[in-house]
Amino acid sequence: RADNDIAMAAVEKDGSALQYVSKELRADRDVVMAAVKEDGRALEYANEDLQADKEIVMAAVKENGYALEYSSEALRADREVVMAAVEKDGSALQYASEPLRADPEVGMAAVKDHGEALQYASEGLRADKKIVMAAVENNAHALESASEALKDDRDIVIAAVKHNGWALEHASEELRHDKEVVMAAVKERGRALEYASKELRHDKEVVMIAVNINGLALEYASDVLKADPDVVMVAAKSYSKALKYASEALRADREVVMALVKQFGCALEYASEALKADREVVMAAVKDIGYALEYVSDEIRADREVVLVAVKDAGYALRWASEAFRADKSVVLEAMKQDISNNCFAELSPKDMLWVLDLLPAKTAIKNQEEAGSKILGCVGMFVDQMRKDCGLLKKDYESKDVSFEDYYENIVSYISVRDIGLLCQLSTNRYVEDESEVGEVIKRSPRRENEYKNDDGMTFASITKEDRAKGLKRFIKVSDYPDVLRELNYGA
Repeated sequence: RADNDIAMAAVEKDGSALQYVSKELRADRDVVMAAVKEDGRALEYANEDLQADKEIVMAAVKENGYALEYSSEALRADREVVMAAVEKDGSALQYASEPLRADPEVGMAAVKDHGEALQYASEGLRADKKIVMAAVENNAHALESASEALKDDRDIVIAAVKHNGWALEHASEELRHDKEVVMAAVKERGRALEYASKELRHDKEVVMIAVNINGLALEYASDVLKADPDVVMVAAKSYSKALKYASEALRADREVVMALVKQFGCALEYASEALKADREVVMAAVKDIGYALEYVSDEIRADREVVLVAVKDAGYALRWASEAFRADKSVVLEAMKQDISNNCFAELSPKDMLWVLDLLPAKTAIKNQEEAGSKILGCVGMFVDQMRKDCGLLKKDYESKDVSFEDYYENIVSYISVRDIGLLCQLSTNRYVEDESEVGEVIKRSPRRENEYKNDDGMTFASITKEDRAKGLKRFIKVSDYPDVLRELNYGA
């Protein structure tokens, strides 16, 4: 650890490594200089004498202003050092000496870099309009640290709320009653309405602007405006769940709720229980977005037409259908057409699930050519080989040829179902394979699934027969299309 070369190499790569070198090397000027140039805060581990070395400290604060914390008291009172630190990181002002925290030039440099550094400035600077204006223009939250007099200054406050409406929280009580100030705040941040005076939260013009920016600002409107259909409609258009803050009467108003759910189905979540059981209202909601089925009454969840509309729009809505419809294969089929993973919400028997998979287009499971290539291209080739055998088309000297899936994606995928994908995979591993023995004899290896097959979970599968293949052939490629498709796939007879 006392090896100068090793130490130098370490701190040049990571300045904080200075903490691990010997006491002697932490007093070595060259080693420490290399460390603080890489990471200014490595000054913390330097020898006390070097923490008082102006050249070392200047290098440190120029890399990281916060390194000022570890400099000597004398250098934290050095204007040149402090100015370099706050220009790099405004909040380093907190480590400057008290006189320098009252220096207008130093304070201005600090807040221009980071407005909230105003909190570390002297009381006098926090009452200096030019410095406070620079601070709030950099970061509106700096208003919190301004003097009480400047929190009541319209110019300062308007500048702050135009930058960030939330700054209204720190304005004086008088200015939170000022319509111009509040309008500026809610135009920038609708929910800043929370900090407006009670009178302005009852002002329809102010509230309309606020809820148009953010519908959730309705939470802070007066009770009278929460019951105003115009205000609530604007709020809900901005954010559908704003209906949550409308008056109880409006949430039970059929005309208002109907108008909302036609455009924003999920607004149904905050409608009255009676309207959640209103078939016409619910139908309008699920037509807009199927997920709205989550919010309907149990009675409506058992309505076949409503459930079908919901799952056709959003298959995931199957999750909220009645148990009977989660066990209804026609309903499950529509849900899985949207996304095959919706099968997790189904409660079908194995037989009914096979019925669904038979009718489910392969494109439901195969979204693009790249995915198709990885899932079925290999077994398609094997399946076509087997098809040619079954049709008596395979010549003794036949050799397999590679096929570019991209050229036949639409043809192949349009002919098969999700269940066929599984069948193709089974067929591709269920063929007799000719091998050559060590002495040159041709031998046949039996299919992997001869007679019955048990997987690791103990489930038993019957072997694939020629009849199974024949059924697959009819499904995979239309009988009348055999010659044309084979020709296209370069498998001419």
